[in-house]
Amino acid sequence: MPDPVYELLSEVAALAPQSLIITIERDGAYPNMLQLLAQLDRAREAVAAGRARARSIVPRPVGAVGIAGRGLEAELARVFTNESVRAAFATDDPAGLAMAAGSFGRKRIAAGGPFP
Repeated sequence: MPDPVYELLSEVAALAPQSLIITIERDGAYPNMLQLLAQLDRAREAVAAGRARARSIVPRPVGAVGIAGRGLEAELARVFTNESVRAAFATDDPAGLAMAAGSFGRKRIAAGGPFP
């Protein structure tokens, strides 16, 4: 997985105090078991780093400004709806990201929410 995935996971862990259930989605292009285990370890490290950072700063309310001066949901919306941002975010799994983007977009449309 690309580095920005772990950075986003760390940010989510810093902002969300509850337990997180994390799914690494693959579309049949599975790395070998050692790589999968390394990715799990790195994901755990990202969560731990985010939690440690959250303990060391003043808590922010839900929806507060986060990644790159934007709210977390707005940043995720940019990743899922902006082709150039999406390409920079995850160049190694374009099919999986396109599927996630479609799912996100359908949910936003169903909820009647705006796209940033």
